[in-house]
Amino acid sequence: MQIKKKLSQRRLINSDIISEIRVVDIDTIQPWKKNPRKNEQAIDRLALLIKTHGQRTPVVVWGDHNEIYKGNTTWFAMKKAGFEKIAVAFADFPSEKEAISYGISDNKSGEWADWDNITLAELLQGDDFSGMKSSDIGKITGFADKDLKGLLVSSTELPDVLPDVDLSGTMPDKADFIVIQFLSKEEMHKFKDRLGFKTKHPRVVPYADLLTAMSWSSDSSESTTSLQLKKSIGKKSLKLKRK
Repeated sequence: MQIKKKLSQRRLINSDIISEIRVVDIDTIQPWKKNPRKNEQAIDRLALLIKTHGQRTPVVVWGDHNEIYKGNTTWFAMKKAGFEKIAVAFADFPSEKEAISYGISDNKSGEWADWDNITLAELLQGDDFSGMKSSDIGKITGFADKDLKGLLVSSTELPDVLPDVDLSGTMPDKADFIVIQFLSKEEMHKFKDRLGFKTKHPRVVPYADLLTAMSWSSDSSESTTSLQLKKSIGKKSLKLKRK
């Protein structure tokens, strides 16, 4: 009796695993007509990645219905990149309700994971990417160049010139700066909103703005330069203004 139960469980598990993957003409399958995800903005970027790496994950189609319930953006991107064939996993959903709920759940589950920025930074700063520009790394990883800037800043070798930063309408020749690493973009925005920062560059807070948002006492005149102001403050306590 126990053996029959184990065999029954094994058959159930195997029936829930894709058993058929085929390469077919790309025009023989079609996107999900009622796909609730807006994928237009992702097509071009994904097309570049597929050109680089190829198609490594099959799209999922509901049997003879030939409609894609996972991988719609992949289909559009491969069409954009000029592919005539596509790898398809054919799933035998018992009903349209099952196919729809699978398509929605697949998209939703992609939102559950977060990046480990420390590990990610270590990977991108490793020997495998040594000597590569952030723009080139972005082409093969999918990250926007601006998002890679912070990840590619080494903790021991800070650059003299701060790239892509416009504080006053001109590019600074040199920049003295402290890098603050937040666990997420949301935390960074909360920090800036708390202090009332409304700067031109989304990831930079000028020193003068930081001082404005903090309470401090100094005998320096209003015309004191930023460098002199730093020295005059010295070891004095800087406290955030309480709202």
